[in-house]
Amino acid sequence: MYANNGLHSKATELFDSIKQSRLNPTLIIYNSLMDMYAKSNESWEAENILKQLESSQVKPDVASYNTVVVNGFCLRGLIKDAQRILSEMIADGIGSMCCNFMYDASHARGRIC
Repeated sequence: MYANNGLHSKATELFDSIKQSRLNPTLIIYNSLMDMYAKSNESWEAENILKQLESSQVKPDVASYNTVVVNGFCLRGLIKDAQRILSEMIADGIGSMCCNFMYDASHARGRIC
């Protein structure tokens, strides 16, 4: 709810509260936070949440990487950062479905990611 309404501090506060309570945030919570930051031009903060997700008990999915790679970096023209995360995704065995999303997003902007 907070993330969808652009209330970054409240969303982050809730996320931190969940972790401090020794509860495990769900994949939906992680993905929502990453999406919030990515759509707010805070690509590196979205990547920071992805790193936290990767080190948690919950594992990222294609949507997690798609959010950071496409919405966070590729659509902003930060191609090298997008490619770096895509390489990490493939190395982690997540799959390459994200490539289609990257191509679609970057092709719409006149470049290939």
